[in-house]
Amino acid sequence: KVQALKILNLANNDIEQLPNTTELKNLKGLVLDQNKAIDLLKLNEQLHHLSLDVLLLRNNGLKVLPDGIQGFSNLKVLDLSGNEFQEAEKNRITALLETTKVVF
Repeated sequence: KVQALKILNLANNDIEQLPNTTELKNLKGLVLDQNKAIDLLKLNEQLHHLSLDVLLLRNNGLKVLPDGIQGFSNLKVLDLSGNEFQEAEKNRITALLETTKVVF
């Protein structure tokens, strides 16, 4: 059953947005590596109700993250490696997510 899913790997799919996530109540890990078309604002809206521990957004060509990312209060690891963040944006992200291990 989809409700029991703990980790969802959607890497390398060129997706722009996620399918409906309301059924994924037990989801703890989400892998969205190499989805350069991903809309982070929509992603943020879609995931705010989940209690994710791990979010992988590697190699997506990202330059900024939306402010709402701090809404992921349970997030333990956010992997943003392989993206295009400038130092100021890295500092902003780290400050927003004080209790999260952020990997650049």
